[in-house]
Amino acid sequence: MTMKIGRYEIKSEIGRGGMATVYRAYDPHFQRDVALKILPRELLHEQNFRARFEREAKTVAALEHSAIVPVYDFGEENGQPYLVMRFLPGGSLTDRLKEDHFSFTETVRIMHRLASALDEAHGLGVIHRDLKPDNILFDQRGDPFIADFGIAKLSEERSTVTTGSIIIGTPAYMSPEQANGNELDGRSDIYSLGVILFEMLTGKKPYSANTPIGLIMQHITQPIPNILDLNPNLPAGCQIIISRAMAKEPEERFETATALANALSEVGALNPALEQPATSSESSSQRLGLKKIKAKTGPLPEVSVEETIVCPKCGHVNPDQTRFCSNCSTRLRLDCPLCHTSNRVDESHCINCGADLKSLHSRQQEMQQLRKRTLAKRDQAFKLKAARQLREKLDGLLQDLDHRRKRDAAMRQLNQLIGSAIKLLAEVVLIDDDPEARFGSVKLLGRLADRPEFKNQIKMQVTEALVEALEDPDPLVRQQVQRELHKIDGGRFREISDMFKGMVDWFKGD
Repeated sequence: MTMKIGRYEIKSEIGRGGMATVYRAYDPHFQRDVALKILPRELLHEQNFRARFEREAKTVAALEHSAIVPVYDFGEENGQPYLVMRFLPGGSLTDRLKEDHFSFTETVRIMHRLASALDEAHGLGVIHRDLKPDNILFDQRGDPFIADFGIAKLSEERSTVTTGSIIIGTPAYMSPEQANGNELDGRSDIYSLGVILFEMLTGKKPYSANTPIGLIMQHITQPIPNILDLNPNLPAGCQIIISRAMAKEPEERFETATALANALSEVGALNPALEQPATSSESSSQRLGLKKIKAKTGPLPEVSVEETIVCPKCGHVNPDQTRFCSNCSTRLRLDCPLCHTSNRVDESHCINCGADLKSLHSRQQEMQQLRKRTLAKRDQAFKLKAARQLREKLDGLLQDLDHRRKRDAAMRQLNQLIGSAIKLLAEVVLIDDDPEARFGSVKLLGRLADRPEFKNQIKMQVTEALVEALEDPDPLVRQQVQRELHKIDGGRFREISDMFKGMVDWFKGD
């Protein structure tokens, strides 16, 4: 007897995973084959699951795009929730990757189609959360479709309720922020798409480990592998695209999936041997600094030992391959970021691949500056957190000084902490966005200077820190600084503080 779920007749099992089992089924109403995904029965025991399941199913069903697997129906049969989707007979991207890696031209075609679908979903506020080759399916014509939008979110909500964890996804394709349990946006899917791109062009995943947690940690901490080491026949610019798509920080990635796909087309356009279709968008060429000019073919011309390069700064004549002037150390040559060919600094385009060198180096510097700013913000956040903990610690130790039994132990700890504590508190007074926290740091510095247990050297360090804090933009904080300076030994250090302030102004040129 044929097994039925709802009106659908089960024909065969297509696949089985931790979240669902997928069957090929027949819909007698429309007389067509469908894919029927059965979700775990225990989900129905969770509070509000039916409402969430219906909401997510309707959201996914509303994603109307030619490259998103459409949802036809959803329901529940004998306590078993299910989704009904279009049946795609062409297998998954995982199946095709088992045979070999893809050609560059075919990869570009597939990426454009997938990118358009992702951007459509992201524009509606829907994030996939588990983008991987298993969820990219092909029809009978070889066109790719993205499946399982919304399923990962249901799993995520279930995990949050049952375990408190929010790390849901596949470790091999998981973005660093998803692995860290942070809030996600569409750029997390772009990271996963970058991993898929790497695998399509090389036949290998960028990271490997013996355990899922080991794989997750590599995505968080390890540098992005050079794709050209695995497939040197690719256009040189592929590494820049992979590096940007798989950047550890979301703000360093492509803003949209289409931008990634367009950049891939632009890189391919520099190689006449690759015949992929050109795209109409010029935004990616502007962002990557690529120019559609015919690249030079054949081996590089041999450089004569008699050729020279004149330093533009001092006029000294150097051998042509010299990277820095032997007279004044001015840079004479730069490597192309795409193909790593050495070019003279006055070359506008790479002599090998034709890339726009000025735009590329400008983009490279922008990315470096962005990374520096990101690291600076992270360092600042660490300092502020450490300062908050330090204030609590010092406050407790200063209170212990007034208790005879705790005084000796507190003094030992304070002697160990005091130097670094004053330095850190002085730093955060000027960088903390919270005026109340800055105010607290100033008061704590004043309390340290007011304790008779500390020598004049400590009072002098506190005075220097407070003088620096006079630069605080908040007038209330500045007033508190002035009060603390006046209180130090009854104003004994006031003259010294004025001297320091005058020196600071002098050095600043005020």
